[in-house]
Amino acid sequence: MICIDEFNRIVVFRQGQFGDTVIIFPLIEALNRLYPNTPIFYCTNHFKSDKYVQGDDVIRMSPHIKKIVTYNMEDSILKKCMKLKKDLCAGEKDLLIYLPYGTYKRWQIVRDWIFFKIINFKKMICFEEMWNWTYIYEKKNCELPKEPERMLEFVRSAGMPVQLPEHCSLKYDENWAEQKWMEWGFDKKKVIAICPGGKMQSKRWPIARYIEVCRRWHKRTGMAFVVVGGPEETDMAKEIVSHLSGYVFSACGATLKQTAALLSRVQAYCGNDTGSMHMAAVLGISCAAIFSSRELPKRWYPIGENHIVLRKKIDCENCNLEICYKTPPPCLDNISVEEVLEALTQIDKRKIKFENNMTSMQYAE
Repeated sequence: MICIDEFNRIVVFRQGQFGDTVIIFPLIEALNRLYPNTPIFYCTNHFKSDKYVQGDDVIRMSPHIKKIVTYNMEDSILKKCMKLKKDLCAGEKDLLIYLPYGTYKRWQIVRDWIFFKIINFKKMICFEEMWNWTYIYEKKNCELPKEPERMLEFVRSAGMPVQLPEHCSLKYDENWAEQKWMEWGFDKKKVIAICPGGKMQSKRWPIARYIEVCRRWHKRTGMAFVVVGGPEETDMAKEIVSHLSGYVFSACGATLKQTAALLSRVQAYCGNDTGSMHMAAVLGISCAAIFSSRELPKRWYPIGENHIVLRKKIDCENCNLEICYKTPPPCLDNISVEEVLEALTQIDKRKIKFENNMTSMQYAE
């Protein structure tokens, strides 16, 4: 076991955008619980383009991060090195936890080890675990773990006994969510969050089917819906709302903290494999997650056990295409409205059972 008393700071290195960053929240939570008096710094890349949500914007939602240090992806290695050396000021008693993309090559791991040694880190962990992972990932002949679980296991293997938390702490805009709840007439109503968007065409289930799910689920249960997503999903949300006015409302384009506040209030999430799905999962919200088959199963499934993942095994799976040759992609076309409704039914039954059990416990007290 690593003796954390020997270190002044923990510096976590992880790149990525929305989903890639949200899934590290369980590890950050676990580190804070295990070492509450040790400051945690976060080092990540920053893209000059604002086309996608930046990872440093996402990690600001964690109350456990003392400081965020970024570098520009487009800069030269020398410029990155100089910037991080200055901003991190690595000392003798700083610990670096190395958790890059799971698709890293071995030469990139060697490069980064040299890079962080030059910056002056004396103690670095998870390089060996990442090196061994490359062989597992290349073979792809076994079931891969969920990405948050992989990172937790790397840190455990390196000598830090972190445990998967039941929920994660996030900073979110509760006042804004309360205002929206009142504006939409959601007070005392049960609400489902849906996310029909996503940056890859190969991950998007047809909008017409989301409309049908909302219509039939509302008719069956009376529940309302809120559409979540980025500004680029606004048109999709408008189309859904135009067909289902009165019980479906759009929050697309809301800030990350506003979206998190909305998700913290809903009964369940129903949508594509997106950053919003991962955010719902780390908040403890059950997900009816609609997955394409562009990648191996499980790796990007939502963290936790109270989810239902819909994914079809087809001949062209693991294609890694961002744009499929068909619209909708065949793997998503094979997922029916009835299957999604059944997933919501199972999640709702679990929720009711849990609420009944909690009520029984209160009465017993």
